[in-house]
Amino acid sequence: MPPNKIYDVAAIRILDLLVDRTKVAPENVAYMSPFGVHKNQLPENGPIKPEVGDEVLIIGYPHESHDKVNLYPIVKFGIISSGWGLDFNGLPYFLVDSRLYHGSSGSLVITKPKDIVVIDGRPMYSPQKNFQFLGIYSEPLRSGIDINMGLVWYSNLVEKVVNHGSKIDPNTL
Repeated sequence: MPPNKIYDVAAIRILDLLVDRTKVAPENVAYMSPFGVHKNQLPENGPIKPEVGDEVLIIGYPHESHDKVNLYPIVKFGIISSGWGLDFNGLPYFLVDSRLYHGSSGSLVITKPKDIVVIDGRPMYSPQKNFQFLGIYSEPLRSGIDINMGLVWYSNLVEKVVNHGSKIDPNTL
C-alpha cells in the first residue's frame, strides 16, 4: 500500500518474529516477554482522561541507543503541552514538552504509570501500576527555533492504521 502523505504512522506485525527469535535464543540470553497494548489502555476506553501538564514517558531507541545486553529501550520524561483531544494545527496529534533526540521517531508515548488515581473525587487504588497508551512520537515541532516540543500522533490513529492501512480518509480522523 502506498504511504499516506498526511500523517506519519506505520504499523508492523512483529509478534511472530519475536516468538521465533525467542525459540532459537541461546540458553544464556533472556528476552523480555513480548506484550502489546490492550484496548483498555487507550484513553477513550479508560476512566482517566489525560490533560495538559500530565506526565508522560517516551519509550524508544534514539540513535539506536538502548541496553544492548538486556535489550531494553531508553525511557525519557515529558509532559502533555497542548490541549488533549484537540487536533493541533488541524491534524490528529498533540505536543509533548521533552528533550528528545533524532531517532526517537516511532517511540511509544504513555502516561506515567500510577497505582493511585482520583476519579470523581474518590481515590482509586490498583495492586499494580497502570498506564494509558497516548500515541506515537513523530518529530520535533518545527518553529524556527528548538523549543523542545514534539509531535505525538494520537493512539486512536494508530488503531485506524492497524485496521485500515493507508486508506484512512483524513476527513474522518
